[in-house]
Amino acid sequence: MSWRVEDLKGMGKEIARATDLPDEFVGTVTSTDIREDRTGRRCLYVRIRLEDGRETVVKYTPMHIPLLARHLEELGIQTSQQFVGKKFVWRKEHFRIGYDRPMPTKVVTK
Repeated sequence: MSWRVEDLKGMGKEIARATDLPDEFVGTVTSTDIREDRTGRRCLYVRIRLEDGRETVVKYTPMHIPLLARHLEELGIQTSQQFVGKKFVWRKEHFRIGYDRPMPTKVVTK
């Protein structure tokens, strides 16, 4: 099968490393998934589409999930169906170990 570079460009997605994101950004949750990571911890993976069209995936481990749950409750989010599809202002939170994690701080209305 033959192809052109132009065809290849349309096949992929540019993924932004979560660690390279600014301290505050706007993005829409496109999907979530709860699964075990390579160390056996049950984690929540959140895929976020940024305003520039790139996507990022943020992994919330058991250490991060309680704070994420508090943020979601404060925003009136009770289910994954209410979370997915919404646009948020995200702000990075520092944890005692590991990388900072972005937390949703405000729902962006259209």
